[in-house]
Amino acid sequence: MINGPLTGSGPVRTRTVHSSDGAPLAVYDGEGRRSARVFYSHATGFCAGSWAAVAEECSLEWTAWDFRGHGGSGRVAPRLSWWEMGADAAAVRDSSPTTRAIGVGHSMGGAALVMAQLDDRTRFDALVLYEPILPVPPFRRDRQEPLAVRARKRRAEFASRQEALANYSGKPPFDRWDRRALEGYVGSGVTDRSGVAGLACLPDTEAEVFIASRAHAVLERLGEIEIPVVVVWGAETDTYPREVAEEIASGFVRGQVAIEPETGHFGPMERPVSLARLIEQTAAA
Repeated sequence: MINGPLTGSGPVRTRTVHSSDGAPLAVYDGEGRRSARVFYSHATGFCAGSWAAVAEECSLEWTAWDFRGHGGSGRVAPRLSWWEMGADAAAVRDSSPTTRAIGVGHSMGGAALVMAQLDDRTRFDALVLYEPILPVPPFRRDRQEPLAVRARKRRAEFASRQEALANYSGKPPFDRWDRRALEGYVGSGVTDRSGVAGLACLPDTEAEVFIASRAHAVLERLGEIEIPVVVVWGAETDTYPREVAEEIASGFVRGQVAIEPETGHFGPMERPVSLARLIEQTAAA
């Protein structure tokens, strides 16, 4: 069923949190064991619903949100910075009182969690980062970034959510996704407007996020983060080689690498059970 942003994890409560510049963010909370709360931070072009399968498999209570320009959150200015995404992650975390917070981020979402932690070293107690995008110098915006060029060509409208679901389920990389993750993505990543179902993250917005993806300089500051950090790397990924994942992990005071077999950059949606167990182990430690 496509009945909301996240399904199968108990009651889902929707609320709005405002980021540091006032941008409205759609936030979703789910029940679970209260020994720790997991904060799910999604990748570029996705939404909170992309975490549906992981949230269902993980036994801990959780909070997820749509970054600005994604899902049910507000639109973005024509030009943005990934530091704004970091501010979004910080605002959501700070709006959710909890004694222990585990940040779990995918791609851009991982970078945003790192930025939020650099802003306040006490914000999270541990991080699990699935192939975080932390670029090397030179740091610059790139309008010819291949992912940005591809994003502008994305199909933006469908006759219905059902058509969108059918369209995605038959093509890579979605054809390898856990069904719950795919339905969660369509549930909050495709919205009804003017009689059609359209992508909540418009192609131009997604392209702008990719254009800005290599302009944030945080790699040399990883040593400022002293909490445990697990950098997860998909064994079949083409995002970057294992050596880069190991370099990122070594930059943290307490960093380590976890290899996710038989998957690539979309491991959270392809192997949710494995990632859920890793999150629980990290929280327990």
